[in-house]
Amino acid sequence: MSAFTPAGSGGAPITATVTGVTSPVLANISVPTAGVEVTYTLPDDTRRYLIQVRGGTSGLQLAYISGASGTTYLTIPPGVFLSEDEITVSPLTLYFQTTVNSQIVEILSWS
Repeated sequence: MSAFTPAGSGGAPITATVTGVTSPVLANISVPTAGVEVTYTLPDDTRRYLIQVRGGTSGLQLAYISGASGTTYLTIPPGVFLSEDEITVSPLTLYFQTTVNSQIVEILSWS
């Protein structure tokens, strides 16, 4: 919460509540084998996240259901990230696989 007093007016303070995300969490997930599903559960009360493959040499197949990252998935092309916000599901697990061996998937989340 923040309080402001209008300059030169001598009036009563104006109170404003600032909302948003805090507490960023950065995870680097090793994906040793292309085409093999890896899971990551976002921290409790995550409200926003960003996911990408480090280096931009591999695509990412992302799903929200176990086993679906090879069949029903969202393709994130090499060099591109996906960002989701206004998340109200907690916990939320991400299921993903890369298209190239020995990759690092970077996930930044905020609660």
